[in-house]
Amino acid sequence: MSDLDTDEQELFDFGMGAVPDWYDDGTNEFAYAAAKIFGSCKRLARDMLTRQTRILLADGPTSTTPDFLGAHARDRGSFRQLTEGNDALRARLHTMPEAAVVPSALVSATAAVLAIADIVDAPALVELPRDESFPGPLTSQTGTGGTFAAVTGGMTFTPTVGFSTWPRTGWNLIISGASSSGNNGTFPVTGVLVNGAAYSNGSGVAGADAGASWTLQKTDAGGVADGFERVYVDRGYRLGVTIPTVVMILPYGTTDAVGRSAAEALRQKRAAGVRVVVERRLVP
Repeated sequence: MSDLDTDEQELFDFGMGAVPDWYDDGTNEFAYAAAKIFGSCKRLARDMLTRQTRILLADGPTSTTPDFLGAHARDRGSFRQLTEGNDALRARLHTMPEAAVVPSALVSATAAVLAIADIVDAPALVELPRDESFPGPLTSQTGTGGTFAAVTGGMTFTPTVGFSTWPRTGWNLIISGASSSGNNGTFPVTGVLVNGAAYSNGSGVAGADAGASWTLQKTDAGGVADGFERVYVDRGYRLGVTIPTVVMILPYGTTDAVGRSAAEALRQKRAAGVRVVVERRLVP
């Protein structure tokens, strides 16, 4: 039959090859009709099995086809976000799940969504309450008693009752009333060694000293920070989060559609009970 396509002709020839010679006159109307009907079935089955079942090939919604790619999202507990394009949806669906939820995995998933939109700047991750700030004035830590130790490059002081906040480079460690006068003085902190503050003191004497008074003095830009507020709400500090929260900050130039796509990708990868917040930088 001249108007049969390749699939239909293949079915027609197969059918005619399965009947007696006397039944095959080359123009059998029943075989022709069957080839036409089942040819379209074969094309549909091939399209479903070789294209629509695959995330990278499935069609999005068109005027003549349903949203097969959106069905893949629903199968995975997700859905197409508002104005989310096919490429962005494929990027977040076509990934293997990580063995564990770690910050690097969340950043990588977000970067993959950004890459589809040709955004090369990296996202930034903030974990709350781990990275949140707490209001109130800054005060120096104080205590009595500790152990002095000589180490390569200087000394360390480990208080009997540990520091409530890890010493930071540039803060001042003030020692007074030590049994060895060489340990007294004000020393800029150079680092942390195990549980102690490291500093330079060429006159330091190693040993435990229960009577030495110490102050860990916070400094900022070279000045003592005591009395100044810990945080200022108009400077981007984040306060008061008690629910475990992941804040993903997307770079400037990220559209609302890409932001929604990134938020859904993170929702799927976050740990149970962790809230996800996505922010877009609107100022360069």
